[in-house]
Amino acid sequence: MGFGVDVAVVLDSARAGTLRAEGSYDWGGAAGTWFWIDPRNDLVFIGMIQVMDRWKDPQLQNIDTETTALVYGALVSPGK
Repeated sequence: MGFGVDVAVVLDSARAGTLRAEGSYDWGGAAGTWFWIDPRNDLVFIGMIQVMDRWKDPQLQNIDTETTALVYGALVSPGK
């Protein structure tokens, strides 16, 4: 992962441990909101919850990686 202007950028998917393509970027908010954009696959994801310190809740700790897996699992032709 790297950082651009106010966002995290995927530089190497394998090393970052993500399904998102290189060039994807993301950010997370304080109360559990997060988004990511994957230009290679024409995807925009916005997740919105209102939970401070969601990392302390075992059911929410991995919600961002779980939703990423669900979205990419539904793609017919990932990585065009």
